[in-house]
Amino acid sequence: MLFALTPAFAQPLAFQDISSQIGPQAVGAYLGVSVGDYDNDGDDDVYFSSQSSSNLLYENLGEGKFKDVTSTAGLSTVRGGYSAVWGDIDNDGDLDLFAGFFGRDNRFYLKNGDKTFREIAASAGVKLNVNTLHCLMADIDNDGFLDIYLTVNNQGNRLYRNNGNLTFTEVTQESGAAYNGRAMGAGFFDYDKDGDIDLYLVHDYGQANHLFQNDGRGRFTNVAAQAGVDFAGDGMGVDFGDYDNDGWLDMYITNYHKSILYRNNGNGTFTDLTSAAQLPGVGMSWGCNFIDCDNDGWLDIFIANQSKFWQLLPAIYPNVLFRNKGDGAFVDVAPQAGLATTYDSFGSATLDFNNDGRLDIVVADNVSTTQNEFLKMWAMRIIG
Repeated sequence: MLFALTPAFAQPLAFQDISSQIGPQAVGAYLGVSVGDYDNDGDDDVYFSSQSSSNLLYENLGEGKFKDVTSTAGLSTVRGGYSAVWGDIDNDGDLDLFAGFFGRDNRFYLKNGDKTFREIAASAGVKLNVNTLHCLMADIDNDGFLDIYLTVNNQGNRLYRNNGNLTFTEVTQESGAAYNGRAMGAGFFDYDKDGDIDLYLVHDYGQANHLFQNDGRGRFTNVAAQAGVDFAGDGMGVDFGDYDNDGWLDMYITNYHKSILYRNNGNGTFTDLTSAAQLPGVGMSWGCNFIDCDNDGWLDIFIANQSKFWQLLPAIYPNVLFRNKGDGAFVDVAPQAGLATTYDSFGSATLDFNNDGRLDIVVADNVSTTQNEFLKMWAMRIIG
């Protein structure tokens, strides 16, 4: 589903569900959402990962319209997708695509220079049949090439170093970034502002989260305990943003009933300011995004909630938009903004699909009316 933002600068928020107007309407277990300008035409295109049906690439045609170009672009229609990430792995000026699958071979699509891709996972050395839940790209060793990190459920995470010649070498163990457990979300960010990319891992089933500090050469040390971010809960997603405008990246982590806002203290440590920021636990939360919805210069927080979890939750939990008041506190404005939907929401991403200078939100929802049909019927929504 796509929600479009309609207000002028710093006005009361109002989003509108415009999915039916722009084209993408598909049913299936759409779990992941990745945004990138794959055709270099200056607007945001959208790739959806589906567990139960084909992954989909929607080309943004402009003027508020999207087109399904999955097959014509040469992308696989196999089911089982969980996540994907865009990145220019060969530095040729266009975006390539890595798609992670659960119990199937991952796919790695190299852009041909036009609007098509070719699949190169085997020749690139990244073909892997595991339960990939999340995939990331970043230049971990500052050599000018994007590397790949995968979170893998109970089969060991993987880190692949880009050799600069369309091949990769697995360096998981020697890098120090190995983890074998209930890995869920993850994100690269430079938390200590030393010029290299660090890595945060979010874990499920009471396993402590990890903060891997990069030494600048692609070698990592878990400093989560020292940094105060080794929370052990039921973690799902993470995003980074400077919510207090002090120049340091802060962190928001979604959990089952206890999501956390960590303020970066600027000295290698973080402080849990969830309560002080008036951010309550809001259910079974998955995707989260820092987003300045009202263009007031302060980052707000959008949270995609799974409204029912095999009937374990005591209530229905809608999606949430916490508006940043600018004084360290937030307030939920989702009902007034039109975002408090009660489908089962999982993946979410931000984009400016119509280039109007106001960020929109894309969400994957479970629209089944039968409570036992977990992950069976989904729809994509674009909110703008």
